[in-house]
Amino acid sequence: MKNFLLLLVALWSVTGYTKPFEEFDIWADDKRYYRSSIVREGDALYVAKTSWKNISKRPSEHETVWALVDFDSVTSWKRFNKYRLGDVVTFKNSMYIKSKGWHNPALVKPTPYFWQLYTGMTEDDGLPPEPPEDADQGLLGVDSNGNGVRDDVERFVATENKDLPKVVPFLNKLVSIKRDAYIEYIYTGSVPDSFLDDYIKMRGCVKQIAPLDHNKRLSSTHTKVVNTPERYSQTLRVDKAMAGGKSIVMITPSVEECNSLIK
Repeated sequence: MKNFLLLLVALWSVTGYTKPFEEFDIWADDKRYYRSSIVREGDALYVAKTSWKNISKRPSEHETVWALVDFDSVTSWKRFNKYRLGDVVTFKNSMYIKSKGWHNPALVKPTPYFWQLYTGMTEDDGLPPEPPEDADQGLLGVDSNGNGVRDDVERFVATENKDLPKVVPFLNKLVSIKRDAYIEYIYTGSVPDSFLDDYIKMRGCVKQIAPLDHNKRLSSTHTKVVNTPERYSQTLRVDKAMAGGKSIVMITPSVEECNSLIK
């Protein structure tokens, strides 16, 4: 039996496939879903716990029938841990959603038979085009959709955080706050306290969503933002104007407050 199980896992490792968020079926109230089916409702994913009594059972309202895919608690896969449907782990630079309800044999690492390999949001989903090489870089760069985030930064944030798409709007908001501070400083030579307050809250929201690696995500985004000497120097000036001489207390807003900040 053990040899058969390992063979089955090996076969699925070869023939399995990855899925981005958009390729999961949108939940339909007149459809029956089999156990382990993954559907999307709104901006969330759910795994069917049973093959019966799930017709017309909206996933967000029936936790006994559907398991919410928990992107808020992503952990590295551990050999002897037990995982529930909807748990999300990382393993060898890939992300997996627990889609089978079986126990976890100690020797079975994340594979498409027990886990759904997940790639997050597709890279070009609603993203601005890559700025041409001869585009005016300058301090503010190119922001073709006018959302306060340079096009190259917006694409970078989406690509670098495909494993955790929920954090993307918060990182983008953080970038847009700093951009507004740039503009304010250019015209007035100062930065109002409200910019610092919003910046601290947004950093806290990133920590709320990605508690295990928020510093890495924040650092990589910052590095992309200050990718020229002019932008780096301006960031130092703005940071000094925004926070110089002030006592700063980092906070972690609630999930509800974080969601209200990006609406």
